[in-house]
Amino acid sequence: MNLRNRIHEKILKNDEKIQDWFKSQAQSEEYPFYSSFDIRESDFKIAPVDANLFPAGFNNICQDDRSVMSDLLKRALDFRKLNIQTAGIFCEEHTNNPYYWDNVYTLKELFEESGVKTFILTPNPLMSKEGEIVNTLVTASGKEIEISSVNVEDNDAFVGEEKIDFILSNNDFSTAYDSWLSKVDTSSLPPLKMGWHKRRKYTFFKIYNELVAEFAQVAGIDKEILTVDTQAFDEFALDSEDSLKALVDKAESFKAELISSYESKGIKDEPYFFVKNSYGTYGLGVIEVRQPEDILKWNYKSRKKMKATKGGKGVSSVILQEGIPTSLKVNESPAEAVIYLLGCSLAGGFLRTNERKGKLDSLNSPGAVFKKLCFSDFEFDKEGKVFENVYGHIARIGALAIGREMEQAN
Repeated sequence: MNLRNRIHEKILKNDEKIQDWFKSQAQSEEYPFYSSFDIRESDFKIAPVDANLFPAGFNNICQDDRSVMSDLLKRALDFRKLNIQTAGIFCEEHTNNPYYWDNVYTLKELFEESGVKTFILTPNPLMSKEGEIVNTLVTASGKEIEISSVNVEDNDAFVGEEKIDFILSNNDFSTAYDSWLSKVDTSSLPPLKMGWHKRRKYTFFKIYNELVAEFAQVAGIDKEILTVDTQAFDEFALDSEDSLKALVDKAESFKAELISSYESKGIKDEPYFFVKNSYGTYGLGVIEVRQPEDILKWNYKSRKKMKATKGGKGVSSVILQEGIPTSLKVNESPAEAVIYLLGCSLAGGFLRTNERKGKLDSLNSPGAVFKKLCFSDFEFDKEGKVFENVYGHIARIGALAIGREMEQAN
């Protein structure tokens, strides 16, 4: 019996206690409005390796799962007592990424299916290469999206004569935009201050691992199989040899701890890890490390990769994170799951696969493609939903961790 099935059996056996635990947590930790999680599964561990508070990619969710998402969206609005008539989706400014706009189009459809008139909004007017304002974009699937202009009156946002009741942010705020959004009192979720200009990966993984320890005790599971060891290294300076040497010292200690942990669990794989920008997004600023001393051998290409950031603000803080070799495959290519939640409800997901990569590598990189993953394909009874139960519970713990992040950030 593989690891996923063993976890599934424990979840079924302790289902009532687990549901009570989630309810007790939710009394103090509010779930984010929406979220997504990149989850890796190996023969000895299943855990998230990234958590997105402003998720894109809703266009990749299986159509069968997509058919119930408007109900989940309405539930998420009702939970927050958001009785709204109009909404705005505050987007990125990716005029050259038609796939992103398919994601936006899907979100707009979900709101409108929930009975909410919805406008597409951007931080600033979108401009063409010729310097003209762009009012319409075409998505990768050929759909048209109209970009609306925003007027601010008495701290309220308007499109024409329509007052916006609610703003869904689908912009990860790698830069703290000094735009109209920061000047309005309109209810906006997720909070701007939880953007990547302030949020740190280390904070999420620290809280997630703490919650997993509690969950594992309730579920009768070894917490190590759901955690991902993560340590912070602040004051990172890529151009400083002293900083890199200090990072190597940290990495040697980190790998020694991983080796000791693996040996105690009888895991025969040699541990490896990633150095990741703690403020990073879009899979940027991520380098795989097999041996700590390799950090001092980073060549121009590696250093350029480490410097790559959305918004170009540089890298000043990194994490060292245990690598989880993936055991999932699609047509012999390594794969990992991306799971979406609306509130605390499992909304769907997809499989990211990359034929250019191996089972140890980060798959969120050039060459990645998305494959169908339909939860509705699984049997209806709870006992048959192995993948959904295991990955769904991990994602919900992740959402609770983000909730605790938000609480700590006030």
